[in-house]
Amino acid sequence: MKQDDQDVISGSGPGIAPPAVADMVGQRRLYWVFTGLLAALMAGSASRQVFDYAWAVESFTRLGYPAWLIYPLSAAKLLGVAAVVTGVSPFLKNLAYAGFFYHLSLALSSHVAVGDGPDMMVGAAAGLALLAGSFHLDRRCRSVSENS
Repeated sequence: MKQDDQDVISGSGPGIAPPAVADMVGQRRLYWVFTGLLAALMAGSASRQVFDYAWAVESFTRLGYPAWLIYPLSAAKLLGVAAVVTGVSPFLKNLAYAGFFYHLSLALSSHVAVGDGPDMMVGAAAGLALLAGSFHLDRRCRSVSENS
């Protein structure tokens, strides 16, 4: 067997990434898909709460929350998105992940408590799934890069 054939089989030839690197690139891409969708969901909900205030007041009061919570929650969501997407500080990123988890868990449980149907719960449930994917892939990619 020629050396070029062995390089292709082992994944180490010129222009071919080794399997571990190729897997890492795929993990990173998947991380950004989950994180981008999570960021869009959180930023979109924060924007709607600010720009459609009447809707937000009705939604919050129906779920049993005070209206004054709308603006601080929206600001926290936007700051959390910035912390997760930029990754400037691991501490702030972890704090944002925790805040998103509490927010989405409480949102889902509030919808269940008031007897909303599945159509009203899908946003919080999807957010929790995106959060879990983003968090897991962030940890996986971070551990690989720290061990390299």
